[in-house]
Amino acid sequence: MDSDGLHKSIGGTIARTATTLGLYFIPGVGEYLGWVGAAMALSKTLPVLAKGINGIIGSNDGEFGQAMTMVEN
Repeated sequence: MDSDGLHKSIGGTIARTATTLGLYFIPGVGEYLGWVGAAMALSKTLPVLAKGINGIIGSNDGEFGQAMTMVEN
């Protein structure tokens, strides 16, 4: 089930997953997709980590906390 409660096609899910994973096996393309995926993951986690460290040291109510929330969103 999807988060919206609607049933998804098993064939469509398998095809989408196979296509996504298959791209990693194309010489030259997989390396770039890996770097792009890593950059996207870091762009999501670094603001959360920075806010966590800032929350331990100080407070997230200031400009830094607001800026990290804006980056995170």
